[in-house]
This record gives sequence, C-alpha cells and structure tokens, in this order.
Amino acid sequence: MKIDIEGNSVYTDGYLYSTINEFKKRNAKNWDTWLIISGDEGDGKSVMGKQLCKIFAGPKFTLDDIVFTPTQFTKRVMEAERGSAIMYDEAISGLSARRAMSGINTALISMAAQCRKKNLFVLILLPSFFDLDKNIAIHRTRGLIHVLADITKRGFFRYYTKDQKKKLYVLGKKFYNMNAIGKSYFRGRFTSWDLINVKDYEAKKDNAINNQNTSAVNSTAERYYNQRNALILVLKKIGYSCTQIVNLLERYTYTKIGERTVQTSIKNAELDLKNNNMGNMPRI
Repeated sequence: MKIDIEGNSVYTDGYLYSTINEFKKRNAKNWDTWLIISGDEGDGKSVMGKQLCKIFAGPKFTLDDIVFTPTQFTKRVMEAERGSAIMYDEAISGLSARRAMSGINTALISMAAQCRKKNLFVLILLPSFFDLDKNIAIHRTRGLIHVLADITKRGFFRYYTKDQKKKLYVLGKKFYNMNAIGKSYFRGRFTSWDLINVKDYEAKKDNAINNQNTSAVNSTAERYYNQRNALILVLKKIGYSCTQIVNLLERYTYTKIGERTVQTSIKNAELDLKNNNMGNMPRI
C-alpha cells in the first residue's frame, strides 16, 4: 500500500503498517514496544528499521535516534522524549560479535525500565536474534521481523508474533535454525525508500565501528601487558633476580627491557594481585 511520510508517497506492506499503528496505540496507553529485526548483512535490516521508525514517529525520528553501541543506546534512551523511536543498529560483526553482544545485552537490560517509563518504540537490529539474552528475545520484545534476500533481490521479510518468536527461540537456538517452526504470522515485501541521509548514516556507522575496533585493540594490548607483568612476578617469586629476568626476556623475545621496567612490572602485578584483578595466583 502507498502511504504519505513527510510529504513523500512511499510503499509499505499493509499488514506491517497496521501492526506498527497498533503498537502506536499501545504506547499511547503507557506501554513501550520493542521489536527485533534480524537478517544477514546487506539484506536490508537498516532500511527496514528506518522505515518502521519513520512510520511510528514521523519527522521526530532523526539520525540522532540511530545508535550503534551500548554507550550510545544508553545515552539516547536517557535523552529521549516520551514516545520517541530508537533504532539500535548492531553494526559490530565478524570476529568481535560475541564480545560485542555481551555489552549490547547488558545495555538493553539496564535500560528496560527507562524505555517503559518513556513509552519508547525500540528496534533492535542484529544478524541473529538467537544471540540476544533469553529474557529480551522471549519476554521483553513484542515481535520479530526477519529480512531475507534471494540471489539477486532484497526486500523480503517474515513477521513472527511474540508467541511464535518464543517457540522459534526455544526450538531453533541450538542450531540457529530460523525455519524451526515453519510458517511465520505473515510475510511481505519492502522497498528501499530511506528518509535519513544515507551519507550521514554511513559516516556515523563507520565512526562507531572504528571506535569499537580501537577499543578492542586497546583491550587486547592491556591484557597482554597484564600477562607480561604476571609472568615477571612469577619469575621473581621462584628466585630470579631482576637482572636474570631482563636477560631471559631479551633472550626469548629479542626485545630489550630495563631493570627499572621489570621492577615496575612486579609492583603493578603485586598491586593487581592485591586488588584481585588477576584472580588467585597459586603459591610458588
């Protein structure tokens, strides 16, 4: 069906449009609504998400309401006006996805009460809804939209109700099987209309990914640093002098390190051990 959005005549699936309007009525009665949009990268999750947020909130939905990280999501929820729409676009994928999901689940759970208080419409976009915390995947969200593409065409989707979504999660999670329950509640098509500036959206997304990658590098470097300090402390405890430790490290790592650095590493490792940042080191 054709609808008017901000003076633009655009196509949307009639059943999906009616569903979003029902959620608008629901939110007006002091509820909030969370939906999941899942699908492979490039299949149209973000396009679908922006369309639904525009249908729900109209011109009030802007680029500011699209977030990519737990920090951005938390900040936007706290700043949002009552009845706003927020699209949490999980832009982090690949090798960092599992680590990223931990922060995403934590942010969603911690902000649930604020979303309810402000009657927000929240879309959670990610490749697989099976990666969500069970409470969010089954209980907190009202529905699931799974977008698909065939070999040459994008723009297909399936809609699952809350009960269907629960059954799908229980039966499909073990093998990430989106066909575990057979038919969805309804299915349809969506087109590529987008009223958010694409270049600005991509720039914000790229910035989030770059910052996330920098955080991952910094986290890895810190872990290696702490492991080095712990190893130096172990060598000290079994009787090696600082000079011997310097010689060992230079011999096996081909890297020169001074005795003062060794002494500092021992102090830092002892401090971490005292604060229990390294767990319980066995006695030597």
